[in-house]
Amino acid sequence: IVYELFAGRQAFPNSDNSKRRPLAEQMAGPNWDRFTGSAQGLSLCRQLLSVRESERPSAAACLSHPWFKQAVWTITREQSLALCESVQQWGNTKPSHRALCLMLAAGCSSSRLIASIFSRFNTEQSGTLDMEEIVAALMGCGVDRETAKKTASSMDLNNDGRCEFLEFSAAVLP
Repeated sequence: IVYELFAGRQAFPNSDNSKRRPLAEQMAGPNWDRFTGSAQGLSLCRQLLSVRESERPSAAACLSHPWFKQAVWTITREQSLALCESVQQWGNTKPSHRALCLMLAAGCSSSRLIASIFSRFNTEQSGTLDMEEIVAALMGCGVDRETAKKTASSMDLNNDGRCEFLEFSAAVLP
């Protein structure tokens, strides 16, 4: 799955499970040229796809791998404030415009970055952001509390007090 996320295809594409892959092909591993992740992501993926089971990391070892700990994004205070202003304006646009943004967000080419930011904001790991998570994350980026609250409120399209990934994606589209 990790390989698939970075390469955009299966590591070992073979839809016919009745055929066994030749040993030499198995030993060579996937096409690493298609891998688009960082060096740390490549390191983790190579470990996970090791031919020797004894060399594959456990789930706990995977979670302590440097790839999971690296800063995926950084954002300046100025960028945070510009984002807040944009999101607040987006929340006040016509419903048809917001619907279009939601459709664009579903196929957005920046989805990895947006997913990374969403995951960082999602401290409860619930899969949705509550308003306080958004406020706390924005304040952590240097945004004042009032601006952060207005921004969080603008992201909550259906006014349920939570922000789903698609709402978040549409609001922060570059």
